[in-house]
Amino acid sequence: MLVDRCCGRLLVCALILTVLLKISCSNAPVQTSDGSGSETPNSATVISSCGRIEGTSNPYSAIGIYSSDYIPYNDSGFDTSMIADDKGRFVSGVLDSGIYNVLSFSAVPGTGAFFSGINSTPSAQPDTVILPLKPVGSVTGVVSDTFDILREDLPVYIPGSPYLDSLDNNNRFVLHDIPEGEFDLHTKDVASHKIMTDTLNVDTLFNITAGERKDLGRIKLE
Repeated sequence: MLVDRCCGRLLVCALILTVLLKISCSNAPVQTSDGSGSETPNSATVISSCGRIEGTSNPYSAIGIYSSDYIPYNDSGFDTSMIADDKGRFVSGVLDSGIYNVLSFSAVPGTGAFFSGINSTPSAQPDTVILPLKPVGSVTGVVSDTFDILREDLPVYIPGSPYLDSLDNNNRFVLHDIPEGEFDLHTKDVASHKIMTDTLNVDTLFNITAGERKDLGRIKLE
């Protein structure tokens, strides 16, 4: 009799735990009163919970999720995109454990927010980050190698994001619709010679403020 009672109590506890886990890790986005698209239209909320990345932004915002090692010019790494619903809510599928960046962009008002370093782990406690949606900016510059030789069509990109351009015939690039923040700018050239192959790289850290059009000037491959 005592064994039956203990087993019954354990079964009830297991059922309660299962229900709680299902509720806490449901597919529905978590509703938050401190940054939802409908309640705070000038802010975006990103929540990392149960291996998913979800949140709220402006209704019908474009949402992109990128692994920190994602490179847009060759599509290496992980990326996925979605559109926030009419209340601004969005939710991803279950992601591999890792560090992700999240981009929220609203084309009509021309505003966005870029969330970097979001840790998604199924076993981790929920984590919420809120950023204001601000006017997006752009960055431009000219790239040449150490001998001041101009090279066309090289990719210029920000890892962990969709931002990509190729050098034009004046070796200039322009990246549009960048939210306020600090970013790494990369480009790479492999020049083949008879004796050896040189890999030339540039990695430039820059800040951009809301609505800024930033010119980085001449950047040399090293």
